[in-house]
Amino acid sequence: MAINDKAVITAAGGYVFVAAPGTAAPTPAELDTIDPALFGAQVQTLTGSPTAGTFAFKLGTATSTPVPYNATAAQIQGALETMTGIGAGNAHATGDLATGVAISFTGRLQGKSVDISIDSADLTGTLTLEETTAPNGWSNIGHTSREDMPEFGFDGGDTEVKGTWQNIALREVETESPADYLTLFLHQFDTESFELYYGKQSENTVNTKGVFGVAGGTKQPNEKALLIIIVDGDVRIGFYASKASVRRDDAIQMPSDEFAALPIRATFLKNGANDLYDWISEDLFD
Repeated sequence: MAINDKAVITAAGGYVFVAAPGTAAPTPAELDTIDPALFGAQVQTLTGSPTAGTFAFKLGTATSTPVPYNATAAQIQGALETMTGIGAGNAHATGDLATGVAISFTGRLQGKSVDISIDSADLTGTLTLEETTAPNGWSNIGHTSREDMPEFGFDGGDTEVKGTWQNIALREVETESPADYLTLFLHQFDTESFELYYGKQSENTVNTKGVFGVAGGTKQPNEKALLIIIVDGDVRIGFYASKASVRRDDAIQMPSDEFAALPIRATFLKNGANDLYDWISEDLFD
């Protein structure tokens, strides 16, 4: 070993992502360039050179407000955010029509596929819309506590010294395998956080806007892949578990002088031939 100043970190900032079990982790090189707001997002690119009129976006039966033929990226983003099924904060657009407007689906749509199309009936000229980056499945769980930081722990792992007649302390053996876990405190009271805390919402309310129902009783395990990115200046360290069982860990916290919190625990599970978990850093691990 040697002194390595870069290997001494503070958890100054960080981001937590979840995905379906087995979703691939970013490579060490990818980890260094991830934009947490856009990581995992589907990107569709809109390109063309129309000369007059308006167009609109369609998603299922929903149609956006009309968009002028020479719209800016901000106007395109605004129109998408008016649509049922997308909403404010769930689309991000950059660029221009001549070279391509990159539309990323973020927020609650991060990591998901969104099947939008163009209604160009009132447009003079053509526009093309194609998927240029497929969603990779990862979605950001949003704000977590800064006061109660993510904490790694384990249950079990007890050991006992065993001996023989010839050597009373021959070997230390593990009598119970450890179960590694991570605790988190979620600050966002939304559907995604409630599903991590309670599990899937009740079938009675799953299609009822504005209601999250909890059926109670025994629930199926809530299993997710887990990715944590710790940021300390230019240094990034990733933690990846291919499969974890996620459940509520304690009562909901409702202090009057701090943000309310949903405490959850993610217990890491073995997933095929994958390691139980990985730490990722291009700079720190040879």
